[in-house]
Amino acid sequence: MNPIVMETTLVGADWDALSAYIQRRVFRLTPWLRYAFAAWAITAFGASALVSYLLQSVGLDIEVTDVVIAVVICILISAAIHRYQLRVYRPREAAYTLGPCRYEIDATGIRTIGTNRSSFLEWRSIESLDETVAHIFLPVDRIVAFMLPKRDLTPEAVEAIKELARAAGVVAG
Repeated sequence: MNPIVMETTLVGADWDALSAYIQRRVFRLTPWLRYAFAAWAITAFGASALVSYLLQSVGLDIEVTDVVIAVVICILISAAIHRYQLRVYRPREAAYTLGPCRYEIDATGIRTIGTNRSSFLEWRSIESLDETVAHIFLPVDRIVAFMLPKRDLTPEAVEAIKELARAAGVVAG
């Protein structure tokens, strides 16, 4: 069988999709992280209650709504910092990770050729095949995955990739 060849340009939106996929994957594989957020919220409200109590004990009148507003502001600031960090840590366009890329996919694995890089990934290294509307994700570790943008693949090529994965023992996620 001839390899499936895909020429594409990886862009910032692809990186964002990969980052979101990895985050969902980590949460799915690490259930206790869900409780970490609950613990953070409980700690924030507990700390707010303690500060409120201490301020009231020295004679300052603090309303419950003031504490709730302060906690909400802290949550919004944390979310803004998180979004900023996602932008800052995004790779540059047309650099090592993003930019023009060629994928050659066959029964032995996936060859990737990009700016200043080339790699070969055997099917046995891939843990699963996960598909979204816009991408195919091929995780090789808990926090590492290859991504194939579907915008440059025909529906037949997508099905052929899934068949190659199945034949190699890669299960759909």
